[in-house]
Amino acid sequence: MNQQQTTSARKLTLLNGAWQLHPTNDESIPATWNHSVPVPAVVDCAEPHVDWKAFKYHWHRCEFSAPTSRELTFIVIEQAMFGTHVWLNGTHVGEDIACYTSQEYDVSRILKVGEKNELLVRIGQRSDLPEWSAVGNDQERTEWLPGIWGDVQLVQCGNPRIKRVQVIPHIESSTAEVRVTVENRSLSEVAISLRSSIHEKRSGKEVTPVGNEEGLVAAGSERVFTTELKIPAARLWSPEYPFLYDVATTLRVGTTTTDEVRTTFGMREFKVVGRDFFLNGKKIYLRGGNIAFHRFLSDADRGTLPWNQEWVKQLLIDIPKSHNFNFCRNHIGQLYNRWYDIADEHGMLLQNEWMFWTTSGTPEQITKEFTRWLQDNWNHPSIIIWDALNECSDEVVQKQIVPEMKKLDPTRPWESVDFVEEHPYIYSLGPVLNDRRFGFTRSLNEIERATRPTMLNEFCWWWLDKEYNPSLLTRDVVERWLGRSWTKEQIIDHQSFLATELVELFRRMRVDAIQPFVYLSNNAGPTAHWFEGDIKHLKVKPILGALKNAFSPFGVSVELWDRHFVRNESRDVRVFVFNDLAERRTGMLVCGIVNEKGDWLFETRQSVTVECC
Repeated sequence: MNQQQTTSARKLTLLNGAWQLHPTNDESIPATWNHSVPVPAVVDCAEPHVDWKAFKYHWHRCEFSAPTSRELTFIVIEQAMFGTHVWLNGTHVGEDIACYTSQEYDVSRILKVGEKNELLVRIGQRSDLPEWSAVGNDQERTEWLPGIWGDVQLVQCGNPRIKRVQVIPHIESSTAEVRVTVENRSLSEVAISLRSSIHEKRSGKEVTPVGNEEGLVAAGSERVFTTELKIPAARLWSPEYPFLYDVATTLRVGTTTTDEVRTTFGMREFKVVGRDFFLNGKKIYLRGGNIAFHRFLSDADRGTLPWNQEWVKQLLIDIPKSHNFNFCRNHIGQLYNRWYDIADEHGMLLQNEWMFWTTSGTPEQITKEFTRWLQDNWNHPSIIIWDALNECSDEVVQKQIVPEMKKLDPTRPWESVDFVEEHPYIYSLGPVLNDRRFGFTRSLNEIERATRPTMLNEFCWWWLDKEYNPSLLTRDVVERWLGRSWTKEQIIDHQSFLATELVELFRRMRVDAIQPFVYLSNNAGPTAHWFEGDIKHLKVKPILGALKNAFSPFGVSVELWDRHFVRNESRDVRVFVFNDLAERRTGMLVCGIVNEKGDWLFETRQSVTVECC
C-alpha cells in the first residue's frame, strides 16, 4: 500500500512503535502485560522473550490519543498473521484471516477524541486458521512466526470518503488514467465533486491541468470515477531513472472538502511482446536474484532488520545495483510494504509472488485476498509482474481467478498465465539435458525455441551458509563435484563457478530473465543466502562478485565446454559479446592465452560494436 500523507481533510496517525504484548491459550483479554514488542515485527522480537510456540494467542496492546475529530475513523493494519481480532476501548470491532494484505476496521463511533484510546489486537497461530484460508504453503519455511508485521494507522476523514485510487499510465498518449473509488457511508444519496491533479513527487510542481468529475453516490454504496490527465513531456519511470509523480485527489460535497489523498505512481509500461519483455516500449533483459522474505523471518540473525529502512535500502537497492541487478523476485510471499516504496524511489524491478507453493483456501477467499493484494500494490511502478504460484499449477487460480484479476489491473503480466518461470537445477543437482525436461524446467533446446518470454528464476543448487558450510540440500551433491575431501576455498570457488557458467550460458541463449537462487533467505534453512557472517552487516559472498561480472550489461562470454587441450592444437572458440543496454555500444575485445601467473602468452584484439538489445 503506497504511503499516504496527512491533509486538511484527512488525518493519518501512525501507531507503530513499542506495544505491550501478552500470550494466552484462551480468549480472555489479559489482565497483565508482561512483555513489549515492536510493531511492525514478529513476536520473537518481544522483550522479555516469549516462548511463542507454547501459546495459541498473542495479544498486542497500545494506547494513543486522537486530538481531532472526523466523521469517519478507521484502524488500518497493513499486514498481520495469522488471524486477527481487534478491540478498541473494550469493543470488538472485527476480525480477519488475511495474512499478507491490508485490513480495515471502522471505529468511527468508538473513538474517544481528546482522551486515551486502548487498541487491542489478538494474533493467532497458522495452525488455527480455518480451512478456507489462503495462507498458502512453503515446504522450506522453517518457522511460521505470528505478528503484526505491517504498519498500523489511524485514518480519519469525512463522509463520503476516497476509498482507493488506482493510476493506470498510458505512456504513448502521455496520460494517467485515474480511477477513484468513492464510498458513501451515509443513509442518503450524496452529490459529490472530485478534483484531481498530478505533481512531481520530489519538487511538488503541478504538471497537469485540474481534472474535475461530478456525480451521485447512492446511500451505503461505492462508485468509481475515472479521469484522464495529460502529463506534458511525461518522464518515464525506469530502474535507471525512477521518476515519481503524485496524484492529488480532493473530494467535495458542495463547498465542503470531505476527503483528500495523495497517491504516488510512476509513468511506466511493462508487457509481454511475443517472446520478449518490454519496458516503456523497449526490449529489456531482467537480471537479478530472489528474496525469500518470509523464510528470512526464520533467520536467527534477523531481529528487526526487515523493518529497518536504511538496511533494506542497502539490501534491496545499493548491493544489487552495484552487482548489475535490475530485478528481484520476492519469493513465496509479500514483502513488508515499505520495501515496495523503496524500490519505487530508487529503481528496482520486482516480481511479486503469492505464498502458494501448492494452494490453500476456497476460490472465494483466494479471490478476496488476491483482490486486496492488487489494490494494496497496483500503484507501485517497481512491481512489474504478478506471480500466483511457485512450482505448482491450479486450474481454478490460473483459469478462473487470474483472468478476473487481469480485469482489475490490466497493466501487468501474470507468471504461469502469460509466461512460465522455470527452475533449471542442472549442472549441479542433475545433468545438463539439452533435449529432455528436468524437474521444473523444459529442455535447453525448448527454451531456445520458446515463443513466449523465458524466465529462469531458480538455478545453481549450490547453497552455503554464512560460514560456507553446505546447506541441507547441498550436502548430498558436494562429493559429486569435489570428491570426499574438499577445502573451504574449493567450495566457495565452485559456487561462483556454477553461477557464472549458467548465467553466461543462459545469456548466450538470450533468456529474458535470469535469477539464480537465492540472494536472501534463512541462513540455516535448506538454501541459505549470499551473505557471510551476521546478516546485519550485509557482507557479500564471492558469488555476488562472480555474478556482477557475468551480468555485465556490456559483457563477454566464452563458450568452451571441452577444456582439455593438446600441444599445437588449433580450435575455434565462440566468443559472445552482450549488450543489454538501450543504446549501441563499442569496445575492444581482447582474446588470448595466459599462464598460471596471469602473464599473456598470446593475444588478439578486435574492435566490436553491438547494437542495443
